[in-house]
Amino acid sequence: MTIEEYYNLPESKRTKDVYRELAKTDPLFEVCARLILLHPLLKTSYSYIMRSLRKEKCINIGYSRAYPLYRELVETGLIKPKESTNTSVVIATFKDEVELEARLADIRGNK
Repeated sequence: MTIEEYYNLPESKRTKDVYRELAKTDPLFEVCARLILLHPLLKTSYSYIMRSLRKEKCINIGYSRAYPLYRELVETGLIKPKESTNTSVVIATFKDEVELEARLADIRGNK
């Protein structure tokens, strides 16, 4: 399902399952993973995803698109989910971009 198809669905059909399906095929998933996992801070949140995409890639997204990207990062085991109101902690660390690319290729193979 593309983003355009998602927004053409009636409001009642926009469910969390559709959000997840959208995140799996979202081309921004890998962009987000690279921005977060190669950043020295190693912490993230929904707003961090939105800010970093805007700052680094000049891509403006809202919460409704950042949320499924964040959830997919959690479900693939790249980041640990939020505990209380703190930001999420990155649990998958990579020495370099080659190792990260190998992990992303593995995730693509599992989807």
